[in-house]
Amino acid sequence: MTLGELIQETRERLDDIAEPFLWSKEKLTQYLNEAEREAAERARLLYDQTSSLTTFNTVVGQNAYPLNPLALGVHRVKVGDRVLQRAQREDLDMISRRWEEMDGEPHRFFELEDGRELTLYPRPVTVEPVQLALWRYPLELMADEGDEPEIPERWHFDLTHWAVHLAFLKRDADTDDRTRAERAEARFTQAFGIRRDANVQRKQRPRRAPCVTPSW
Repeated sequence: MTLGELIQETRERLDDIAEPFLWSKEKLTQYLNEAEREAAERARLLYDQTSSLTTFNTVVGQNAYPLNPLALGVHRVKVGDRVLQRAQREDLDMISRRWEEMDGEPHRFFELEDGRELTLYPRPVTVEPVQLALWRYPLELMADEGDEPEIPERWHFDLTHWAVHLAFLKRDADTDDRTRAERAEARFTQAFGIRRDANVQRKQRPRRAPCVTPSW
């Protein structure tokens, strides 16, 4: 579905099909873009291993690397021709209290809990290409009526549920309807799942059994 079609569908669900509209085209466009971001975050719908977000080079002596704000979570890390093992900070603390100062060929990685930084272990001693596979938000916001959501087409219609939810939260005598907002939110959740808070995301991050190696 195009943005224009999604706006029209949203208007019909809002009973807002005659001018003057209660919700502007710009406002509904904003709601639908927020809906696509929300869907991508809840259901991990955009898996990427080819865009510019997924590549960078290591820096000698540097183990922490910022992730693009559009990244939602890293699935796999490849440095040179090596696929790195996922670890947790606690695992590396068991190896050595000074693991952040160790140099060598990276073979493990972990993300900060907020998903904004990737750490390699040990610190690189040469410059090598890094290839990520990750989940992310849409690369571009929809703006023109002919634009389409980046998430798979089968989920396009369900974006209107979140747009309707946001629209009925607008504080105005003609638009504020908490009951219909909650009903639309429930339909969106049925389609894309619940939003996980930071604590739940931390607990659900993939783990590997720690491998103890000698410290030196």
